[in-house]
Amino acid sequence: MKVSASRRERCRINQEIYRKRHADNLDEGIRTLQEEIQELETHHHNVIRRAPMNESVWIVATEYFRLFRYGYMAPIVAPQSLTPPSRREPSLLSESPAVRGILFEDGEVTDQDAEEDEAQKLSSLGAMLLNQRLSSKVDLMTPMLQLLGSLEDVARVFDKALVTLDECVWPIATEYFRLFRHGYMTPIIAPDSSSVTPTKKMRQHVQLDFLKTKMAADVTDGTICGAKAILQNWRLFSVFHGDVNVQLKRLQQVAADSLLATMAISLTITKNTLHQLYPHLVSDDQVSPLAVMLLNQRIVVCGSMRFVWDEASGRVARLDSKLDMLTPILKIVGSLENVATVFGQALITPEGKFFSSL
Repeated sequence: MKVSASRRERCRINQEIYRKRHADNLDEGIRTLQEEIQELETHHHNVIRRAPMNESVWIVATEYFRLFRYGYMAPIVAPQSLTPPSRREPSLLSESPAVRGILFEDGEVTDQDAEEDEAQKLSSLGAMLLNQRLSSKVDLMTPMLQLLGSLEDVARVFDKALVTLDECVWPIATEYFRLFRHGYMTPIIAPDSSSVTPTKKMRQHVQLDFLKTKMAADVTDGTICGAKAILQNWRLFSVFHGDVNVQLKRLQQVAADSLLATMAISLTITKNTLHQLYPHLVSDDQVSPLAVMLLNQRIVVCGSMRFVWDEASGRVARLDSKLDMLTPILKIVGSLENVATVFGQALITPEGKFFSSL
């Protein structure tokens, strides 16, 4: 059947229209993706700008003072390989009888002799490393040796001294603020590495795992008790406020068993904040003028957290936190009378504590 020229022309025109429409759709999809990428990059830069190096600098500073707690320490010379001779690859020189005859007077060296010689070298090396390790403490060792009477007792004292407040609480405090720098984080679903089934998933919660590992089972802030309760407190604080950002400002050892951290928390007062924490300001569909003043305000709440160390368990036994929410709210509402109205029936105290009804 012969197709007319006019029909062929219509088909050609329709194909061109389809191709043009398809190309326009692709271009629109590319522009949309580029805009989304730009928004993600902008959000990423904003996050970095809000907390540029706070967490990393504290960790570096803590590690610096941990490493230099005894001042300069002599370098240690490590062996190139501690692999047993029986597991090493055979060497042409070591296996050559002629070379053995040159290296050893008797010309007869068994594998057992070689292993014993290697073991003796490693033993000498171990003694040298121990001497270098103890050399940094030589000023303390002499009087302690005279007092305790044996090197074993001195070693036990040094091992005990290595686990001190500055090495335990400081890293825990810096890691705590690193993990909670954006408030509560939702758990992630990851493959279970211990399962033989590749498709099996498990919930991983880095913050909860950290609290369970570093805090005592009955850790308390004076009101709540346990790692899960502390995490729940962070969850409520993050859910009820917008864009929470926590910055560690200062760490100070205030007692033999405690460390005081000074912090600043940036947050936004949202509609959810007003409805959940200050419902009396927006009740019965009537919005208080104070609620209008507070809505969408970005405030900085200063506060402190005290880490109390329990030497018996080797964990943090108490986390005493206190926030000053009164000062930034006062700057917004203008008077103490208005502040009293804001917190009068609020479900959060000026110190940042939630009421049990939540």
